[in-house]
Amino acid sequence: MRALLVLLLVGCSGAPPVQSDPPGPSVELVVVNATDQTVHLVNTVSCGFDALDVVAPDGRPMRRNAGQSHSCEWTRGTDPCPVAGACMNPPTQALEPGQRWSTTWDGRAVETRHQEATAPGCPSDCSVWVRVADGAYRVRARAHTGCEGECTGEPGLEVTGTVRVGSDRQLELTLR
Repeated sequence: MRALLVLLLVGCSGAPPVQSDPPGPSVELVVVNATDQTVHLVNTVSCGFDALDVVAPDGRPMRRNAGQSHSCEWTRGTDPCPVAGACMNPPTQALEPGQRWSTTWDGRAVETRHQEATAPGCPSDCSVWVRVADGAYRVRARAHTGCEGECTGEPGLEVTGTVRVGSDRQLELTLR
């Protein structure tokens, strides 16, 4: 009877299911266009829009968007996994002079984990939200200037700042 109880608690694979951490304290990340021209913020993700790169204190890039990856919670279901579709996101977003773009970071990053038991057709590698450790994280925004629509080449503007996860509530990055 005890062995059956352990099997039920652990799951059929013998490994506990992979679960996301709850959100941490939120930080508002803001980019301000202080130039006298329209700039085009560079999108850093494949699905959705995020104009910021975040780097951990140890130098590792942090993923703040899961993109098209499957969440570990979702892949444990009983329904077959659908095929991920193509994302139709703009590569840049215009920011007029004086305009602000902001997003909220909930103190988590996306990591890839391996999960034994998955739904039919689901990959065993999946995405999970992990609460980042308190500390100083480098945040960077890049923008193109002098282009309309499709901006190509390296962005001409870049601004970097540091946010202290666990104590800061806002970081404002100003493009000049």
